[in-house]
Amino acid sequence: MDFLLDYLSRTPETYQLYIGSIMSIKVLSSYLREFICLRRGCRGALFLALLSHFALAPGGVQAQEYGVFMRMADPAEGTVAEVSARVEGAVEHAGWTLLAAYDVGVDADDCSYSARVLIVDWPEHTRIVMSQGDYGAFAAPLRVSVFEDELGVHVAAVNPRSLNRTIVAEEGMDEEWGRLADTFRETLAEGMGVTPAEGPIGQMRKKGRIGRTMGIMAGGPFLGKLKDVTIVEAGEGGVQAIAQALYETLEAGGPGKDWGIRPVYLMNPAPGVVVLGVTGERMEARSFSIVGRGSDKSRSDFACPGLDHSAAYPAEVVLTQEGETVEVHVVDQMFRMKMFFEDAGKMKFARNMAMPGSIEDEIKKLIRAALF
Repeated sequence: MDFLLDYLSRTPETYQLYIGSIMSIKVLSSYLREFICLRRGCRGALFLALLSHFALAPGGVQAQEYGVFMRMADPAEGTVAEVSARVEGAVEHAGWTLLAAYDVGVDADDCSYSARVLIVDWPEHTRIVMSQGDYGAFAAPLRVSVFEDELGVHVAAVNPRSLNRTIVAEEGMDEEWGRLADTFRETLAEGMGVTPAEGPIGQMRKKGRIGRTMGIMAGGPFLGKLKDVTIVEAGEGGVQAIAQALYETLEAGGPGKDWGIRPVYLMNPAPGVVVLGVTGERMEARSFSIVGRGSDKSRSDFACPGLDHSAAYPAEVVLTQEGETVEVHVVDQMFRMKMFFEDAGKMKFARNMAMPGSIEDEIKKLIRAALF
């Protein structure tokens, strides 16, 4: 199945749209068959399967629904640069570490607005997500975005309530994720001298597990979506020396050819683990253009509505030391796109199916070339 999805992600766009349409018909037909069977009195496994399709919890109890992103301060007075400086001050005041801050890529032909992303290491959050295993490193960096639109300048962030139950623990830690999300929002807003904003942005989810689009594409448990990039000898300096050398080589080599992939930050969330954050202006601009208004119809007439998703990047490359070697991993980029841009809709995913594979190829190619 992984081979099939990898092949589909690299097929020409016309064929992808055709394949996506077939998938949609097959899934709809499946639902219809089960509905007819239910009306005729079918029992047992088929009835239970239908219930599972619609995520009906026993006893009518539904899991809490959260957005992938959350509003932090909305709107905030000042320019993007001025508000970003206030966020940086709030991070410093809280005793957290600002790992990086950069202006995101936008399509200059269509968008006259801007956005800036800040990557933050909050030690308490980092410790908790790493307590479940090294894979928590993919959730450790907190990303805050300052973006502007027709209504003014806004501050948003990736929502730990949503992200952490997808990456770290699907069940059993919801109260902890909620506490971290609330403290994150309140601390930054207080440090900025504003009232915390409320409300979700992006895809709404009732659970951590992300389902498969059209029945086959890019869903399942997070650990099953990690990809091996390469393995190298640790050497005397271990994983930290390898990561530092990798960062410097990537920086010196310039942005990637297709998506402009470049390094942005390094983070050491636990002994033997380093996160390398990478992004690219062309990748960002294209992603925000594709998602558009997403699930928020009120943004339909905005010039560049997708900037409210700007905290989706940078992407994470995680290096872990295992004995005398260092392993390098990334998340399957189609799955990562679904993590942050699922509200773009199924047809947009079908039309742009080649994009995630192309991004993943560029990241892997740059890393391997830098290490060998």
